[in-house]
Amino acid sequence: MTQVQLLAAIAQQMAEQEQRLLEQEQQQTQVLARLKAVEIEQDRFNTPCRHKYSVVGFANLQGLEISVKEASAKGRKASALCRKQNIEIERIHDPRFGRVGLYSHYREFGMVALVKKILNGCILI
Repeated sequence: MTQVQLLAAIAQQMAEQEQRLLEQEQQQTQVLARLKAVEIEQDRFNTPCRHKYSVVGFANLQGLEISVKEASAKGRKASALCRKQNIEIERIHDPRFGRVGLYSHYREFGMVALVKKILNGCILI
């Protein structure tokens, strides 16, 4: 094999490797897009109530630690404030507390002020 033929063979291999690399990058992009879709669906499944959270769930979402005792007290406060403002409280089963209230994550129905009051200055929204 001549040097020119050897260079041509090496160039051909490099072109094939580059093509495989491009295909792998495209596959990786597709896999990441599918993973994102699965994560979104999992989030929707885990929070079927349109992003409503218990006090513990919302604190965890924001990266804050909250004790069971504190969560119970804040949950009672949240329920009282919701009743006072005529905001409907959705209830779900919780293994620690029995039934807990779910409060909206979004800035609707005065929930920003409500959550600020409940968490004594720890802004969670």
